[in-house]
Amino acid sequence: MTTYVIGILILGVFVGLVSGMFGLGGGGIIVPVLLLLLPSIGVPKSELMFMAMGTSFATMIISTSATAYNQYRSQNIDFTRVKLFLPALLLTVLITSQIVTSMDQNFLKLFFSLFLVYFGVKMLIQSKRTVTEIADVMTYPKTKNSLAAIGIGVIATLGGVSGAGLIVPFFNKTGLNIKKAIGTAAFCGVFLTIFAAVGFIVSGLTYPDLPPYSLGFIHLPTVLLISILSVPMTKVGVKIMLKISDNNIKRYFALFLIALSLYLIVMAVKALIG
Repeated sequence: MTTYVIGILILGVFVGLVSGMFGLGGGGIIVPVLLLLLPSIGVPKSELMFMAMGTSFATMIISTSATAYNQYRSQNIDFTRVKLFLPALLLTVLITSQIVTSMDQNFLKLFFSLFLVYFGVKMLIQSKRTVTEIADVMTYPKTKNSLAAIGIGVIATLGGVSGAGLIVPFFNKTGLNIKKAIGTAAFCGVFLTIFAAVGFIVSGLTYPDLPPYSLGFIHLPTVLLISILSVPMTKVGVKIMLKISDNNIKRYFALFLIALSLYLIVMAVKALIG
């Protein structure tokens, strides 16, 4: 139990920093770590992935809310883009979260990881462009925003993440500078994680073998332990982000996405082979 608590607290520090710097909810980090730690508190193997994903989404509600608030104070949220993007995203997340427990999560993780590689490489290339070039990119019309929201909603929910790894590159590509893209993605991520968490609560209510203090597929003590350190660390992450140039943020963000996706690919392949 001591190892479990220490591991969760360290995870909270890292999640807070990543969330503040890049607008990510941290699900890509939380889920793999929880897959290692949750068996020690009695989570059955048959429900392990779903418990990790549900707990991840519940944790991200808190971390993304803290990040979004800090981004709002820094005036990095474009509410016009939010109005175009959010409705289709939330409807998609709510529907997808109800069917995810019937799907093979290892294949889905592999699929999602390949998407992260694509966006990471693309943003790494884009980081070499000037701010003027990026600002000249035309914003997508409402229909294309909605289609992108649907696709991102499906992938994010099936991958157990807040979707910022996909939303940030999309917003940046369609006219927002990287700091506003990160802030706006964090704001959208708050609502995405709420809707996804509700779906995992409902889906898990009929499972009798989950550990004590579980609400559906959400382990409440784990959420609390991660949040204790992740919330204050988001402020540190935002302060670091504001001191870095736009192109450097893109470069670091892209390298982070690529490293994270390669790690998830290795985990997914090992699970499939095993």
